[in-house]
Amino acid sequence: IIGGCVSLTHDWTEKLSSTGVYSFAYRPEADADPPETPRLANYVAVNLIWEPIENTTLGIEYLYGTNETQDGDFGDANRIQASVQYNFP
Repeated sequence: IIGGCVSLTHDWTEKLSSTGVYSFAYRPEADADPPETPRLANYVAVNLIWEPIENTTLGIEYLYGTNETQDGDFGDANRIQASVQYNFP
């Protein structure tokens, strides 16, 4: 299996930041593999995090992923999620 991941975080302001991530995994076909065995997967995510007040963050994130099997079937998925976090002092 061959795979990797790279990410980058950028602070737009003191209270606003983003992170972007890309990862992949590749598995060469083996003779004994069933046809539905994953062959190639990709994943991308980007977010925006805001700290409006001390100890509180609000965030939104977009994620996209793909998966291809040894027999060529392909699937992909999109997701948007949000978060609210409070850190008790």
